[in-house]
Amino acid sequence: MTTETTPYVPQFLWKFWLSDVGPNRTDPHRLHIFTPDDSNLTETRRIPEEPTDIFRDFNFLESSQLGCDDLRAEYQQTLHEANEAFRILENEAESILSQALGALTTRSPTSLKLGSYQMSVIRKFFVFLWYRNSQRYSEALTGCGIVTPAYIKWLRARHCNTTSYASKLESFDIVRKRTVLLTFRRFLRTDRSLRSNSNAILHIEEAFLRLCKPESVEILISVASGKQQYILGRSCYTFLDEGDGDGGKFSDMFFPLTPTTALYLFGRAGDVKDGGDFITVYNEKEEDVDMRNANLFQSYPQTLYFSSLPSMALSISAFERNGEGTSTTASLYLALRVRCRQKDLKESVTKTLILKGTIAIADLTDEVRMVGDTPIAFGGFADVWKGLWSGPDHGGDETNVAVKVLRQQMMQDVKDKLVKRLKEEVLTWHRLSHPSIATLFGIIQLPVTLGMVSSWCDHGTIKHYLREVNPDADRVNLLLQVASGVSYLHDFKPTVIHGDLKGGNILIDQNGHAKITDFGVSKVIEDFSDVLKLANPTSSFAGSTRWLAPELIWAMVDDVTPRITTQSDVYAFGGVAMEVRSVLSFRGQMGIVSYFMHPQVLTGLVPFPLRKHDHGVTVDLLAGQKPSHCASMICIGVPYSHASALCEMMDDCWHKDPTSRPSMNSICQYLGRFTLENSPTPSMTTSR
Repeated sequence: MTTETTPYVPQFLWKFWLSDVGPNRTDPHRLHIFTPDDSNLTETRRIPEEPTDIFRDFNFLESSQLGCDDLRAEYQQTLHEANEAFRILENEAESILSQALGALTTRSPTSLKLGSYQMSVIRKFFVFLWYRNSQRYSEALTGCGIVTPAYIKWLRARHCNTTSYASKLESFDIVRKRTVLLTFRRFLRTDRSLRSNSNAILHIEEAFLRLCKPESVEILISVASGKQQYILGRSCYTFLDEGDGDGGKFSDMFFPLTPTTALYLFGRAGDVKDGGDFITVYNEKEEDVDMRNANLFQSYPQTLYFSSLPSMALSISAFERNGEGTSTTASLYLALRVRCRQKDLKESVTKTLILKGTIAIADLTDEVRMVGDTPIAFGGFADVWKGLWSGPDHGGDETNVAVKVLRQQMMQDVKDKLVKRLKEEVLTWHRLSHPSIATLFGIIQLPVTLGMVSSWCDHGTIKHYLREVNPDADRVNLLLQVASGVSYLHDFKPTVIHGDLKGGNILIDQNGHAKITDFGVSKVIEDFSDVLKLANPTSSFAGSTRWLAPELIWAMVDDVTPRITTQSDVYAFGGVAMEVRSVLSFRGQMGIVSYFMHPQVLTGLVPFPLRKHDHGVTVDLLAGQKPSHCASMICIGVPYSHASALCEMMDDCWHKDPTSRPSMNSICQYLGRFTLENSPTPSMTTSR
């Protein structure tokens, strides 16, 4: 039965992985750790606390009952010398590799000049590290219990008590182990006096299992291309051919030195002179890095160490595409891929929230709980849930909040784009402070996504409020509140464009005040232009076509990236005004005759009310029609003379020429005149 041993990980390897040494480092100073047996995923920023004694499996005399002091002393001395020999070799290897990685960090050489002695150190160290962490080391440790006549004679010469059967076995075990340690010590010593004896390796005893000659091993260093990174297994090495194993001769393998660099050992047939001064350095393609990681997955390692969450997810995807592994291992790694993506999503957003513009946004994960099993509203890329917030500032009471949650099923294929949009929305929203802008309190981290916590509005959307809650509300005043909020956005530095202004994104709080929310395609304009181009206009405008300015539609028709501007917000505001002025409830504002003349008022008129689908809306827009085309509307709660003026204001908002549309500041001044008692009918003559 083979003795189980724990793999040895060099201390300098932890240092390399947790530092910024090496090229193309993206997330240094952290390691993710995954153990397949219990599916545990953790992380560390410190060197793991592990025994630094490489031959700790040979240190067993403390529990020994053997009474032969001479034998014990000789064994302990040999163990100390073997450990010391490895420590010296390890320190030399660390120094050589640190210089090599430093050269790779500052430049991109195609080779590294080390010198013959340095090459010998690297070969010897990694060959022995492979042996130490392989099954062959365990087999050598197990075979130490074999009794031979030579060992009995050796024990008797030292006057050891070998009369009892137990003491004989223990004495023989010590002698065998000491012989193996002597072999290790001899191999590990890097004295230059030993280098001239090229045949020294040939005299290693059978207990060493005929370890290959260091001079027969070729060394290369690879640098991972693109964003892919290597994954480190517990044994520190991975075979290039998944069919290779610990049985048989030395096989080609690689050792990840950092997440972006790996050292390759290639076994050579026959002898190769120990005189090479150069190590070849080459860039490894992303697909080849994936292949190396797949070989590691296939070996089902005890532990996986990796630096990049996205890179691990991509490597698992490549592993899945190639159909490698059993159903058990495949499902295990697929579950890990989901967890990596989820964790990366949370970190990507949170990191931006903390670092961008020195903004700190509160994490309310432990203070907010979701209410119900389904959302209360649905958006283009997020859903809105009701939540209860019981923070320390609430005195134990729970406050209603709205939680906008990124849809988890959309993360896999378009995560990067959605994360970017969510980052921009949160950062923009957090900076704003206006009575007509919904307040952002913080974020929460859900099991598979993120949510933004904002003020709760009891009365829902403005359309719902006017139709079901308060049909007699002051509609002009509500429009003025919305206009004031949009004007604040446009005057904000840097300028904020809402980009998705419509009745569904305007809420009414418990006091009947309008609150603008859902900056789904809001963009912050900083330092470069007064407009921002959308990367994917089709998806960004889904469900909002009726409020789109015609120049945005034409841009998409011409395959040009549409440019959202303050003028396109003004156009959308005209659509909001149309919704607000024409929304009715069947509660007495209209007689039965008016109801039959205007049947659509029961559900509220939206821009282009006679069009059921966005395609028809697009046709009307391209034909130059205005959103009120073919609609017969009644202004509710507004004097007839003022109603005509409101229609003129909407027409101005819908002007084909964006530069001819009024500014939101002008609209605020215009609507403000309606609130003055007995004021004359205002005219839209303010500056545009």
